[in-house]
Amino acid sequence: RGVPRSLALDSELEGAASAPALPNAADVELLQNLLDFFYRFAEQNQADLDVETAEVFQRMGEIHRRLGQPDRAREAYRLALQVRTAVFDRSPGDPANALAYARLLNAMGLLEKETGELQGARSVHEAARGVLAGAAHSNPVVRLELARTLNLLGSTGLSGGNDSMMGVMRRRRRPAASGGGSPPGDALDSEAAAFEEARSILHDLMRQDPMNPEFQYELAQCGRSQALLALKEADTSEARRLLASALADLESLARDFPDVPLYQYELADTLCYQVPGRRGAAPVPEDYADRAVVIAGRLSARYPWMEGYEALLATALTRQASVREDTGRLEEAEAGYRD
Repeated sequence: RGVPRSLALDSELEGAASAPALPNAADVELLQNLLDFFYRFAEQNQADLDVETAEVFQRMGEIHRRLGQPDRAREAYRLALQVRTAVFDRSPGDPANALAYARLLNAMGLLEKETGELQGARSVHEAARGVLAGAAHSNPVVRLELARTLNLLGSTGLSGGNDSMMGVMRRRRRPAASGGGSPPGDALDSEAAAFEEARSILHDLMRQDPMNPEFQYELAQCGRSQALLALKEADTSEARRLLASALADLESLARDFPDVPLYQYELADTLCYQVPGRRGAAPVPEDYADRAVVIAGRLSARYPWMEGYEALLATALTRQASVREDTGRLEEAEAGYRD
């Protein structure tokens, strides 16, 4: 994870929430060495339309994406897509081929979203949905990817406009936007349908395997996206309910898997969320802010090379300071803002 959502969505960095973490100098050197290896492999095997070649091109695309090189990432993904398409066309009913093909398409969609090409992102996620729809059946791994695809598809439509989660959910003392930036009603209906289908799949998967953390994690992501959709429809009570449900899922994951940093990160990030009330954003509960600071501080101390954890800690400290400011503890608030 890179920039935490609760920080990215409080700035003009539209799309930063889903952007990959910016690599540090050591990461850059390692990634460049990997790229050099992959390019040599590709030159030797570019005529081979096999799965291994596709995986190499896809890895190259992911590395270029992490290095902030979207054009090169697109070219690598394009080469991977050529191979994946050929492999998929040979046996379209193979769940493994469908899964790999859809994952590549979803990676391409995320890149398009990060660069502001929302229509392109939506089209690619739709293509992934079509690939998986014919292969899902009872395969839980494929069905999970279908749910993830639906979440990505729905959230793509929630990325633009000043009343997005960036503008509504995270700004203190600012009333919720009304009109102007919201997508049209049919777009909201389409997003709602995608999220509901994803939620239905995930609930069914969890009935079959209630202890599966991947199912629970994706369900939490779905809930948070649905909360944004509720805010776009000015339904703050529903947004709060959905966020509470997502928070409960993340609490469970963080408790049951304490050594998985992703779950700790997402929990701390969600604890920082604000939902607007009648007079602007309601303050984050003080115990939420305090817990977010503790979790983020622990992650930052354990993984000091991860800039995303430092950013999360900064967000949590800002939320904690704002709570103290709201309750008249100005000196404590000032100290928190300085931290």
